[in-house]
Amino acid sequence: MSVKETTFEINGQIIAAKIWNENRGTPTLALHGWLDNAGTFDRLAPLLKTSHIVAIDFPGHGFSSHKPMACPIHLIDMVIDSVSVANHLGWDSFALLGHSLGACIASLIAGAIPSRIQYSLLVDALGPLSRAAQIAPSQLGVYLEQMVTIPFKSAPQYSSVQDALNARLKVNAMKAQSCAHIVERGLKQLDNQQWTWRTDPRLLMPLPTSLTEEQVLAFLSKISSPLCLVRPFNGYPFPDDLMQGRVNAVAHAKIMTIPGEHHVHLDDSQQVAECFNRFLGTIS
Repeated sequence: MSVKETTFEINGQIIAAKIWNENRGTPTLALHGWLDNAGTFDRLAPLLKTSHIVAIDFPGHGFSSHKPMACPIHLIDMVIDSVSVANHLGWDSFALLGHSLGACIASLIAGAIPSRIQYSLLVDALGPLSRAAQIAPSQLGVYLEQMVTIPFKSAPQYSSVQDALNARLKVNAMKAQSCAHIVERGLKQLDNQQWTWRTDPRLLMPLPTSLTEEQVLAFLSKISSPLCLVRPFNGYPFPDDLMQGRVNAVAHAKIMTIPGEHHVHLDDSQQVAECFNRFLGTIS
C-alpha cells in the first residue's frame, strides 16, 4: 500500500499528515499518542487494507505547526483540530483509529458526534485520564507555575539520530526499529549539525485542566457506533475497575487483550491488524 505525505492549512495552522490507501476504503482519521506523531502508524496502516487512512500530526508534534504562545494546549483543542481535518476533507461520516492519547481523543470525538462515526479502532486507551474535581485548582496552579519556564527551556541536542533514538528508548519500552518510525519524524537538524526535537516544549507541561471521570463516562455513554479496543498486557496501567466501568459505558465495545507493550501496534503490527480486521469483518 503506497503512502503519501501532505499538509492541510486549517484554522491558521499547518497540520501535516500521512495518507494510506488514498480514495479507497472507509475514510479513517488516525490519531497518535502524546509526544509521538503520524509515523506511529507506519506498520499498522498498510495492514488495514479496507481503510483509507489519514494519520495527522497533532499541532506541536511531527511536521505540524505549533500552537501560538497565547494558546494553551488542551485535549479539547485536539478534538477540535481532529474534526476540523475531517471537515476539511469533506468527510460527513468516517472511522477513527487511535493509539494512547489518540485513542483518548477518538473516544471524545465518538461521543461528541456519534452520528458521524462509523466505528473506532483503539489501542491501549478508552477515554482520557481523569482527575477528581477537587484537584482542579492545584492542577491549574502547577500549570501556571511551569508556563513561566518550561516553554523557554532549551531542548536537548544529540550528535546523531541514533543518540536521539537511544534517549527515547530510555523512556519507552519498545523495539528500536519501532521507535525509529516516531523518532525520525520528530527530529530536526540544527545549523550546528546537532539534532533536536521538533516537539512543542509545552507538551512536557501538565494539562491546565482535566475531565472528571463522570465527564469521561458521559462521553463514552454517547458512543453509538461499534468500538474495538486492543489492550496489551504490559500497556498503560489503567486501574481494572476504572477500565471496566468505561467499557460498560460503551454500548457496542469489543475488548481484545494481547501480549505486548504500550506501542504494541508498532512492535507487533500484524497481531494488532489481525484483531482489527477480525472485528471489522463482524460489523461489515
